[in-house]
Formats: sequence, C-alpha cells, structure tokens
Amino acid sequence: MKRRDFLKTAGVAGTTSLAQPSLIFADPRQAAAYFQLHPFVADHPEAVFIKRTTVSDKSAFDEKIEAGRHLASELFFASDTHGFDIATKPNLTCMGGSFDTARMSIATDAEFVSGLIVGMKDNLGMDGGQFYMREGNHLGDAYCPNNQVLD
Repeated sequence: MKRRDFLKTAGVAGTTSLAQPSLIFADPRQAAAYFQLHPFVADHPEAVFIKRTTVSDKSAFDEKIEAGRHLASELFFASDTHGFDIATKPNLTCMGGSFDTARMSIATDAEFVSGLIVGMKDNLGMDGGQFYMREGNHLGDAYCPNNQVLD
C-alpha cells in the first residue's frame, strides 16, 4: 500500500469514528432481547428430532463446529416475547481407560456443542453469561477418576 493510500484510508476511518464511533469500535451484533425455538420444534414437544450432518469423520473438528453453528441458525430465532431458559446438557459420560478416536462417540462432541453455542452468540448476540450447562452423571473423582474426556 502506498503512503498516500494509507493516509486516505486512515483519514476516512478517523473521520467516521468521530461522526459515528459505533461503526468503528462497537460490536456489530445487537443482542436479542429474547429468543425462541423454531415454531415447528416448539409445536412438537413430544417429538425427537434428528439432524443429519455432512461431517466427514468424527475427528473432523472444524466440520463439527460448523454443523453446530448451522443447527443453531435453524433452531433459534430472535424474539420480542419472553421464552424459557434453556440448559445445555452435553451428555458427558465416564469412559475410563485411555482416550482414542474410536471411543469418541460415547460423549457428545464438545466441538458440536461449541458450534451450537457460537452459533447462538453470532446469530442472536448472546454472551457467555446467558448460557447454562448441566450435567449429572457422577463425573467426580470417586466415580471416574481416570476420565480423559474431562482433561
């Protein structure tokens, strides 16, 4: 970049930040006051929904994150009306023994859950303080002291 081009760009950015600083310095996402489930899902609380993905392999971590983000964009929508608090239960399970790729499916993929949460943050403007994680499978030291999934 030439010096002249740099100075023009810096001048425009500086002027814009003085006129409307939120364009330069603010987080562009607007937080949703509330969010709701997709109407079809909300209307069928008795149903179990299965989401097929195009993840090529259970060790394809980036693909699993993207699959979670995509599901979040399909399931959750900004709303003006109060909904319900949702607790995420990632289904951590005591594996015992050593960790290897072949045994990954016993615990919900952390990458997929991460993608789901990142998708909600990106699409709805939520922050970390609005998420709740619950687990209750006796994952303490007495029940599974050698659980590498938790490391």
